[in-house]
Amino acid sequence: MGPWRLIVDGEAGAAENMARDEGVLLAARASDATTLRFYAWRPWALSLGYFQKYGDFAAHARRGIPVVRRLTGGGAIYHADEITYSVVGPFGVRPFPRRAGEIFRKLHGAIVEGLRGLGVAAELSDASAGRSSAICFQRPQKYDIVVGGRKLLGSAQRRFGGVFLQHGSLPLSPNELAPGAISLGQLVEKRTETARIVGLLGRAFEDAFGVEIVPGALSSEEEAVAARLAVEKYNSPGWNERR
Repeated sequence: MGPWRLIVDGEAGAAENMARDEGVLLAARASDATTLRFYAWRPWALSLGYFQKYGDFAAHARRGIPVVRRLTGGGAIYHADEITYSVVGPFGVRPFPRRAGEIFRKLHGAIVEGLRGLGVAAELSDASAGRSSAICFQRPQKYDIVVGGRKLLGSAQRRFGGVFLQHGSLPLSPNELAPGAISLGQLVEKRTETARIVGLLGRAFEDAFGVEIVPGALSSEEEAVAARLAVEKYNSPGWNERR
């Protein structure tokens, strides 16, 4: 088990963000390396779970909101003022369990500890397993991160060729598509710099998984794959409107 690679990206478009996550996932099949990535969205966009129907959300596209289909399942998310994280690594290989639910539990448990560094009394939801809501943040699922019963962070996962991708959103201010959820900005007195949040979460992952996290960047191969996927897949109606 080697160190994890940390990538802290700035803002990017919906297609670019999803393409970079998939580029890392595809490259990971050839190694047992783990990558932790943080990023943001500009312009703000709506992402659909892999199995969702585009027609149910086409009205948002008509309003000019970019709509992209994720590689992962779950409900739709309006990515606005937030920090998004993704983790790519091998499942069933230390330190990651084999079962998807246990990976959710361990990764979210680390995030809970990181948020406590900001004074946020977050915890994992004990909601019974059930069908997810059409809007991801509308209703907590098992192992989602909640504060006072309201959802603060949810994630989605995809397993492929012995590796997994899990990514999720931490809203920094209230989200118009999920008024019942809560945001970090509603829980802390002053807006916290992104760098501090990323630092706290990174150290929490190190402590929870007993690893070292080392700053890095996408390889030239990952960059090339991501650039191709952004154009050919995540900007394509054939992918985004396929269901």
